[in-house]
Amino acid sequence: MSLPRCSKAALAAMLCLASYTAAASPFPSRPITMIVPYAAGGFASTLAHMLSERMARTLGQPVIVDNRPGANGNIAARLVAKAAPDGYTVLLGTSSVLAINPHLYKDVAFQPLSDFAPVGQLVTTANVVVVNPADGIASVQDLVEHAKAQRDATFASSGIGSSMHLSGEMFNVRAGTHMTHVPYKGSAPALTDLMAGRITTMFSDTTALPHVQAGKLRAIAVTGAQRMAAIPDIPTVQEAGIADFVVESWYALVAPTGTPQDAVLRLSQAAQSAVNDDTVKRRLAEIASQPAEDGSPAHLETVLRKELQTWADVVAQSGAKAQ
Repeated sequence: MSLPRCSKAALAAMLCLASYTAAASPFPSRPITMIVPYAAGGFASTLAHMLSERMARTLGQPVIVDNRPGANGNIAARLVAKAAPDGYTVLLGTSSVLAINPHLYKDVAFQPLSDFAPVGQLVTTANVVVVNPADGIASVQDLVEHAKAQRDATFASSGIGSSMHLSGEMFNVRAGTHMTHVPYKGSAPALTDLMAGRITTMFSDTTALPHVQAGKLRAIAVTGAQRMAAIPDIPTVQEAGIADFVVESWYALVAPTGTPQDAVLRLSQAAQSAVNDDTVKRRLAEIASQPAEDGSPAHLETVLRKELQTWADVVAQSGAKAQ
């Protein structure tokens, strides 16, 4: 049965109005999902929950944390890369997932620069170069000499593709050493073996600091561009004589490419407000981390382009592989 001409016109008008209203609805108008590439319980998940609670208050909509571990973060990244570009799905990415994995794995099935819209860098931290005090290594130069003299010298990491792993590979390239990488399933077992004398060194995250303070490990350098406030007397690797060596781990939000710019900016502003909350900053300071100095989408794109090139060179020169 056909509709009268006037009814058809009315229906068309209603559809147009509905379409206009949907398009004009301010972002966000429904819950947002934040995909985390690691299991619940770790720092990434904890950070996601701290951010989501505060972002929800700013945005006026729930921000749901969804942990999708697997393949060193590649599964979560692929999921977000293929999500609808509407701002309602974002990835809490890391330097490992977004800047290292694309060079370490043969097929990650995503391209960081073309598949994601940068939202903003959130948190930065450096690694700490630690050794066993019983080994007599008191400086970076001592470590270089030891590693060159002892062909069985090793460095531990929390896993393949982590910033700890690539920090060690970069050190080998920049210092001319040939230490063998020994990957562990997490920082804790790696630090245990280092304290037991089974490993030469580790470019550890800040979970090593309590062991340094207890005298069970010795910190000889930090990998960042600046000294670490928690251990201000410890030089950077560059200060210790290894040129062109800066490694900082970071966390950032990205959305699928094509996400509307207004949604990207709303997400960026909410995320920056959240990470600069006093409680969040205190929690970050406890683990020697801090909010990123610049949380803009443009800055994140600059960082990502630079680090993709840096890690491409290190992986090529070191021969590092995702074993």
